[in-house]
Amino acid sequence: MSLMRRIQNLVRRDAVESEINAEILAHLELRIEDNVTRGMTLAEARRDAMLRFGNTTLIKEGTHRSDAALTIESVWADARYAVRKLRNSPTYSITAVLTIGLAIGANTAVFTLVHATLLRQLPFDEPARVFDLDNFYRDGLAPDMSSKNYESAFNAQAASFKTIEAASMYSSGGVNFSYESNGSQRLQASETSARFFDVLGVKSWLGRAFQASDDVPGNDAVAVISDRLWHSTFHGETSALGKTITLNGQTFKVIGVMPKTMDFPSNTDVWTPTIFDENTFLREGGAYMTWVIVRMRDGVTPEQMRAEFTARAQNRNGNQKMAEDQIPVLSPIAGKLTKSIRSSLLLLSGAVTLVLLIACANIAGLTLVRTAQRRAEFALRAALGAARGRLVRQQLIESVTLALAGAAIGILFAKLALQLLYVFKPAALENFPRPAIDTGVLIFTGLIAALTGLAFGMIPAWQASHEDPATALKAGVWRVSKSGARLRKILVAGEIATAFVLLIGAGLMMRTIVNLNRVPLGYETRNVLSFSISLHGAPYAVEKTTPALAQFYTNALGRLGQLPGVKSAAAVSTLPLDTRADMEFPVQPDGTKTGQQTAAPRIISSGYFRTIGTPLIEGRDFNERDTKTSNAVVIVTRDLAEKLWPNQNPLGHTIHCAFFCEQNPTVIGVVGESRRFGPRSEALAQFYVPYTQRDWTYMTFVLSSEERASILAPLVRSVVAAIDPSQPIYDMKTMKERLDDNQSLVRFEMFALGFFAMLAGCLAFVGLYGVIAYTVTQRTHEIGLRIALGAQRRRILLAVLREGEVMAVSGAAIGLIASLVLTKLITATLYGVTAHDRGTLALAVLLFLGIAFLASFIPARRAASVDPMVALRAE
Repeated sequence: MSLMRRIQNLVRRDAVESEINAEILAHLELRIEDNVTRGMTLAEARRDAMLRFGNTTLIKEGTHRSDAALTIESVWADARYAVRKLRNSPTYSITAVLTIGLAIGANTAVFTLVHATLLRQLPFDEPARVFDLDNFYRDGLAPDMSSKNYESAFNAQAASFKTIEAASMYSSGGVNFSYESNGSQRLQASETSARFFDVLGVKSWLGRAFQASDDVPGNDAVAVISDRLWHSTFHGETSALGKTITLNGQTFKVIGVMPKTMDFPSNTDVWTPTIFDENTFLREGGAYMTWVIVRMRDGVTPEQMRAEFTARAQNRNGNQKMAEDQIPVLSPIAGKLTKSIRSSLLLLSGAVTLVLLIACANIAGLTLVRTAQRRAEFALRAALGAARGRLVRQQLIESVTLALAGAAIGILFAKLALQLLYVFKPAALENFPRPAIDTGVLIFTGLIAALTGLAFGMIPAWQASHEDPATALKAGVWRVSKSGARLRKILVAGEIATAFVLLIGAGLMMRTIVNLNRVPLGYETRNVLSFSISLHGAPYAVEKTTPALAQFYTNALGRLGQLPGVKSAAAVSTLPLDTRADMEFPVQPDGTKTGQQTAAPRIISSGYFRTIGTPLIEGRDFNERDTKTSNAVVIVTRDLAEKLWPNQNPLGHTIHCAFFCEQNPTVIGVVGESRRFGPRSEALAQFYVPYTQRDWTYMTFVLSSEERASILAPLVRSVVAAIDPSQPIYDMKTMKERLDDNQSLVRFEMFALGFFAMLAGCLAFVGLYGVIAYTVTQRTHEIGLRIALGAQRRRILLAVLREGEVMAVSGAAIGLIASLVLTKLITATLYGVTAHDRGTLALAVLLFLGIAFLASFIPARRAASVDPMVALRAE
């Protein structure tokens, strides 16, 4: 049949059907006429013609398969029939739709997160060509901070690379932002080189981006702002171009606005080209972390680019073998942005896939039971000439219809699941937009629904199409083959095995949380409020020294300490659990060069250790007599003291280090160690200097309170505003909130795995209960006969329970073996527990045996209470 004819038939289905019927009737009439001519009676001629012609229904279906219009009509008829059959079996349909809905909803929720983070379209031109460069100090792109105009040298080095088109450096941090008289607020700013936006492939939405002349010191007082800041501060008006804004007390002219989608680095509102000049006013304490990005040249492969960078590094290293941290590492920019959350989302994707497999096995078991009950129907249809393909298609359409209905329910479940997942949202997700169920997610859900329907419908459809009609019609509804019963048991065992793996994962994550909570941190997290202030502007400019800094801190601490409910107040340059990068300096004991160690400096106020809960082991704390005119003093942590002066009393000794303790301060106290980066980190060697002897532009205040610390927030803001309203407060959190953020990723994984494990366990329970209940119903006649012949009801009960426990033990054994392999994927997340923890494995086995007992006991009890007379009459 020609293509044009098939297309025409799509709009003339009734006419095509009439033509087929007329053609069949014509063939029959010709055969009848021939038979009558041969001497047959009319009745004999008609019968012989029908026999010779064959099954007209099969002939029509064969014609339908070769014609698009009739195939569509046939499929639509099967779909209507499927809906009618499902409507006539509400219990089966509702159970199946809810089960599929839960599984697809879980998958949709996780995919929504993945779609919003891992799969999101970066707002760059050809983002696959943009790479992040780590360990760049060995490959010729290292910054020369002694140069006042490093950009030209940096670009010259970048131009010498054959595999890259451009390179740029950037640094990101917080700034005090103000515009006209609107007050000051804390924003995220990024210092970049002029080619930053060229490397990313981003053009300004309004105005212009940076140009080469902007990198020359003296010409760099320009800024590009985000679309978010443009609307919030300048109300989206084009007159924003040329306006002057203030960053940390310095003025910048707005030259451009970035597109709404541009958010790199995350949450940046202002970009400035000042990273290479001598000005450090955008950096807290002059310290910053620098990153390098490169754009790969068109036509070059990542392997070629990596090879060139490695060769350069080896050449600069004298062709000697390089350490791991010396080899340049080039990573796609997308991987850099999602590094912190990628493994967690992939873990959750695997977990919800297992839940979907359990749901498929569950519905496949239910469908097998339903197929068994419809054996006579399928056998009769086959006996009347229905082709196997038509029977298979009918079953698959029915299962896909169920899956699509489940997907519609699943969308609602997905919205709820996203709300639940965000209860334990990890801090890493703060850098990504809130996920939403959009068109891409809906397409994914539809595809998953179709594949799910085919997955759980294939086995029942195959079984229904391969029934022997004669055997099935003789056997009756409840006489089901042993192979069908065995298949259902295998599916249930698979459900239990899969759920077992999820439960093990959730159990290990729970053990990890418990272990992390037991780790002594070296500081208090209960009822402690913290907030930061970064002092900028004329009074606080640090040239050689300025009394304004110390005066502000002293004034603020005095007022904060008098607030109702505050037990003590203190300040520190770097608070435990904050997200700042840390600096470590070489420390020399007593000014010598022997026994040198590294330690992190801290600028603090007196009373800090008492406020934060770090014990003072020996010596004294800082006091009001420790000023710039008195002898320089320092307090060290116990681990640093033991390294610098082993088996000695550190009090009275002096230390020397660059920048923080050039005056060889005397050790006046020793304090306990603290885990700066949370319970997973090791204790960090630290030394403490009083803020009255070292000017420092930013500090974090800590307040220990008698009651809930969060209620102090409005009082704190009023105190700071009364001292200097131009200095904004930022990063206000309780220490408990900081600890929660620190552990948020593992808590997120624990909650998600626990939720999915619970869901999988419920599905496994339903599946096991369904199989046992169906088996008992199927064997009612047999059980009644055995009871009538004297079998004890207790033995009947134990026999049914044994059948359930066999499936549970088989599934748990398979799950145990699988978990020994799969739990290795979360080894990096675990703490204080191994992936093969025996206690967790044993508890999971006992739990599933208990689930199996409960799922089996209800139908087993019903089996043991069967009335023999009723059972014998039932057949």
